[in-house]
This record gives sequence, C-alpha cells and structure tokens, in this order.
Amino acid sequence: MWFDVTRRRFSIEQIVAALRQAEAGTPEAELIRRLGISELTFCRWKKLYGRLPGVQGRAAAGPRQGFPRRPAGIR
Repeated sequence: MWFDVTRRRFSIEQIVAALRQAEAGTPEAELIRRLGISELTFCRWKKLYGRLPGVQGRAAAGPRQGFPRRPAGIR
C-alpha cells in the first residue's frame, strides 16, 4: 500500500515571519495570495504559532536542556 507523505512547504521560521508581517499591518488577504496558501491554512498557523510570545523559530530555542548529569562516581 502506498501512502503519500506530505512535505512542508514552509519552515517554522517562515511561518512566524508571515505572522509577524500580518501583525505589522500587512493585509491577510495579500499575504495569503502572495504565499499561495488557503485562508484555512493561515488561520491554522495563527492558532498554532501566533500565540507563542517572542518566538523566532527553532533558532531562538537554543540548545535543548535535559536533566542535569550526575558527577562521575555518584550512583
């Protein structure tokens, strides 16, 4: 059986940049037309990425923080 794997046309950074342009005053209809996306896609982007404060994409996240490592010799 063959499954069609969808690929992303836009990175998270590009999506966030488009949402910032909309916040800056560019009409949403113009952005939708320029990007070649549907109005539903733009609304989905606003729902998913619009409420993240200060998000600049993955680059702003920095290195992933995990649990601190134990010093050697301690169990």
